[in-house]
Amino acid sequence: MAVLNLAACAIWNWSYSASFRLVVLILLHALAILIGLKFGWLWAITCGMLVAACYCWMVLNPHCQWLGPVICKASNDQILITIDDGPDPHDTPILLGLLDQYHTKAIFFMIGEKAKAHPELVREVARRGHEIGNHTFTHPQASFWCAGPWRTRREISQCQKVIEEITGKAPCWFRAPVGHRNFLCILSPVHWV
Repeated sequence: MAVLNLAACAIWNWSYSASFRLVVLILLHALAILIGLKFGWLWAITCGMLVAACYCWMVLNPHCQWLGPVICKASNDQILITIDDGPDPHDTPILLGLLDQYHTKAIFFMIGEKAKAHPELVREVARRGHEIGNHTFTHPQASFWCAGPWRTRREISQCQKVIEEITGKAPCWFRAPVGHRNFLCILSPVHWV
């Protein structure tokens, strides 16, 4: 698995930081095994559990910057409104009406499959001046955090492609399904929110 992940980083020219984090993770596991050989398997299992706990904290903590920069606030004390999981034929028009009523803009994080099914809603969101972000192609909420490099790349790039085909502009923002980030997911120029 490590060789496949490193190969994916090399093939797609992912940032050196993604490759570096992967190497660090592999070395930490190797260190746990060496500790097990020297001091016994109880110590190896304990070290392995600490590595796993660190990994889970990085993936599940939405504010953790260890997997790359995450933007959590708007500048100048502004409120950043984000809307996930659309476009939806029922909810999106209602939300657009409310945002227009209060002269407010938002970032709509859209799922590629839904955008493909409702391109008119995607165009309407863009026409009204809202930003459109990438929220993966299929929204694999239970498994995105542990997806391999090819699946991660496919989820993000397919959504990018669909939204760009519909609006003529590629999203520059990305939000992972249910906020569970992926260790390998570094795709410039898309920024995490």
